[in-house]
Amino acid sequence: MTFLHLRINLRPSSAQNGKLRSGQKADLVKCLINDFTQNSVNNVNKADAIILDGAVIVQILAVKTARAFEEYFDTIFAPYVLHQLEAVNRIDLVWDEYRRDSLKCSLREKRASGQRRKVLPNALIPSDWKGFLRVDDNKTELFRYLSEKVRKCLT
Repeated sequence: MTFLHLRINLRPSSAQNGKLRSGQKADLVKCLINDFTQNSVNNVNKADAIILDGAVIVQILAVKTARAFEEYFDTIFAPYVLHQLEAVNRIDLVWDEYRRDSLKCSLREKRASGQRRKVLPNALIPSDWKGFLRVDDNKTELFRYLSEKVRKCLT
């Protein structure tokens, strides 16, 4: 079995003197591009499995015209994940976990501005999607919902 392996060197450390460094995740793209060699690109089509970061997928996929969470899954999220299966035999979908006692939690609470919304199949998607995703409980519930739907879809 062949696995796609991407080595990521993240320096400097994300913590300094017990405090989380500030910055933008987008700043890491330069590090990732430098480490993603042409050899890695050539091996993508030969991989048996791929690991997808569900939280990243939610961030990069535009909500577009989906009105409810079930429609978002059916027309946007699921087609993206299923498309990935065309090149591999197995997908591992991983999600972020938002722990109340983490260093990042306090930082998110300081900058968070969004409203808590329930994630139900027929519930309307909030017009402020980014604001919705700033609330940890919203993301936890959304990720649980999408994960369960993917599991049912693929079994």
